[in-house]
Amino acid sequence: MEEPGASSGGHTVLQIRGASARMCRPDRPAPSGVVKLLDHFSHAGDAFFRLRSYLPLLLLPAFVLSARAGADTRQPWRVLCEGAGLLVSMAGLAVRVFTVGSAPPGTSERSTRDPRASLLNATGAYSVVRHPLYLGNTLIGFGLALFTATWFLPTIVVLAGLLYYERISVREEMFLEARFGDSFRSWAREVPALLPAFARYRPPSGRFRWRKV
Repeated sequence: MEEPGASSGGHTVLQIRGASARMCRPDRPAPSGVVKLLDHFSHAGDAFFRLRSYLPLLLLPAFVLSARAGADTRQPWRVLCEGAGLLVSMAGLAVRVFTVGSAPPGTSERSTRDPRASLLNATGAYSVVRHPLYLGNTLIGFGLALFTATWFLPTIVVLAGLLYYERISVREEMFLEARFGDSFRSWAREVPALLPAFARYRPPSGRFRWRKV
């Protein structure tokens, strides 16, 4: 899929996938309810990914209303929100640039119908968080929402991002587990899905390439 991390890359579902990976091992069959829930998440993830260019547009009305609601915000608070929004957005953009530019060949896949991967990327951004691109996207959206100087739009953006990327990530991680087996499970146990563990950082296996960004 889109993430260069391991064919299906951006990684968002924190402990759900780690737990389900253990529950769905051949020697320990998962309860039918868990399987059905994962199937639902997988199907939703496929649909969300195919519509990824259009779904963010659903937030446009919220942005318009928030901009109007925040128009009368006092100047000091507005300046603070705009400064924070700029920093957060730039941080998200930096995460995306570093993740894409440092991804080794064989780990980038955009197909949702026939995903393929020859390598599980566990270095660079993927050594500290399983879904760095989705983390970057969420930071960018959150930063833009802060520009409106309202409290409700940043909340909506974060919640919508978690819901959206959680479904996609379940689908991606199911593919990666089937493709890489124990290697994926070991990596998923050690690397968090959403909150980076910077102490685990390992340099990228290849050089950074601007032309990939």
